[in-house]
Amino acid sequence: MPTANYKILGQAQLGTAATTIYTCGTANTGGAVVSTLLLANTAGSALTYTLHASQAGTVTAGSTCFASAVSVAANDTVGLTLGITLAASSVLSGQASVANQITAMAFGSEIVN
Repeated sequence: MPTANYKILGQAQLGTAATTIYTCGTANTGGAVVSTLLLANTAGSALTYTLHASQAGTVTAGSTCFASAVSVAANDTVGLTLGITLAASSVLSGQASVANQITAMAFGSEIVN
C-alpha cells in the first residue's frame, strides 16, 4: 500500500532564470503532491515571479508555465493552495524579476509505493 510522507518538499531563492524548487525523486514511484507553495518577497519593492511544472526531461518553457509574471508586494508573502501532482523526476521551478529576493517554499507529500 502506498505511503504518503508529508514534508517540506523544497526551498529556494529564485533567480532570474528557472530555479529548481523541488524535484520528485525516482524512489517516489507514486509521485508527489505539492499542496502549498509560499512565495516571500524580501525586497523593499514589488517584484514578480513565474512558476513552472515540468515532466521529466521537459525543458522549462511557456508550455510548462502555470503562473506568469505575478506581482508580490514589497515585504509580503503569497500563499498558493495548489494540489499539483508530479511524477517521478518531474520538477517544480520558478524565477523572479530580481535574483535572490523571492524565497519559495513547497509543502506537500511524497508517495512511496
